[in-house]
Amino acid sequence: MLIKKTAPLVGGRGKLFVNREMTFGQWLRQKLNDKRMSNAELARRVHVSPTYVSNLVRDYSPNMISNRAPRPGEDIVERIARALGAPLDEARLAANYAPRSVEDGIFSGLDKLSPKMQRVAKAQIRAIIDSLQSETDTEDEN
Repeated sequence: MLIKKTAPLVGGRGKLFVNREMTFGQWLRQKLNDKRMSNAELARRVHVSPTYVSNLVRDYSPNMISNRAPRPGEDIVERIARALGAPLDEARLAANYAPRSVEDGIFSGLDKLSPKMQRVAKAQIRAIIDSLQSETDTEDEN
């Protein structure tokens, strides 16, 4: 398998699941080729436009500010993995999301909180992860 994730989740100035082996677009292109599926067929199965799939495969976004490849939302990654019959954690890693098992571990124990506090805690945890990811992206640009 070409995807390699060895970065630590926490500690120091370590990276959060940074994929240096391939972009999400390269991973997606490989899976499409393996399944002999067209961009249009995947788009139909995932309920997105063929142009959107083409942009993902080419690591292109019309709103691209930097040279950083666009990252699809978690729901799109999940739908793509399902449509391709690919492991969800593999797809999440390719898109630089934590594997579901790690994310579940991070959020474990929140069920002991009230529903309102669960929402607050989840939002804070996600904000921390996003902040660390943006710090990592900034370091990569330098």
